[in-house]
Amino acid sequence: MSSPEADLKIADRLLNEGDPAGALRHARRAQAALPDAGPRSPVLLTRTACILIDCGTDLHSLDLTREGLEILESNHGLLARHVHPYSLQYNIGNAKKNIHDLEAATSGTSFNPAAISLDRGKGPLLASIQIARRRPIRPAANGESGKHPRPMLQGGRSASLV
Repeated sequence: MSSPEADLKIADRLLNEGDPAGALRHARRAQAALPDAGPRSPVLLTRTACILIDCGTDLHSLDLTREGLEILESNHGLLARHVHPYSLQYNIGNAKKNIHDLEAATSGTSFNPAAISLDRGKGPLLASIQIARRRPIRPAANGESGKHPRPMLQGGRSASLV
């Protein structure tokens, strides 16, 4: 019997080679063996959920994608202690985006940026934009970034936030 680590490694490889059905078989085997994985179990559970999300997307299966998302969200407290928080949040966001895309594909709708309403004077996003326009962002006197750091572009140039 193979280990969950080995099955997940094979599943990753199969996904990269364009075989999501084969990847799903190995992910399911890994998932079945997770209770015996000991202290590596939270990391392996995260990897399994991510593979389910990717397989669901590739196979156009909302159920698989939702299953992967459910694993990440229902075990968030445990997983956050073993997986980088930004990685966990990225994968949750990836699952939600993939669910949206799959639902849009089946309903015949698509993303319409014009449908987003930014009501003037309301909402935290608009308030943040207005504040940023009034207060230029400058580095602190000690050379380190100030209260509002500027994103860096390639080559070390700062990106303008306004």
